[in-house]
Amino acid sequence: MTTQYRSAPLTADPANGMILRADIHRLFDAGLLSIDGAGSVSVSADVTDAEFRRFHEGVAATGADLANLQARPSVIGGA
Repeated sequence: MTTQYRSAPLTADPANGMILRADIHRLFDAGLLSIDGAGSVSVSADVTDAEFRRFHEGVAATGADLANLQARPSVIGGA
C-alpha cells in the first residue's frame, strides 16, 4: 500500500491526521466535506442527507495539530 502525505512536512506522525468514518472520508475525498485548521467542519449544500448535514458548522474533535493541514480543492460553495 502506498501512503500519500497531504500535509507538510512529509511525515507519518499520527498527530498529523485524523481518523474518519468511511462514509465521511468519502465525502472528504470528494471535496464535499472540509475541516479547517481550527477543526471547523463544512458540508456542501449538495449533501442533503441529515446524517451528514448535522456536521455542518460543527467542530471536529481530534488530538491532531490541524494548523499544518494544507488546503485541498473543494466543491463547497454555498454550504
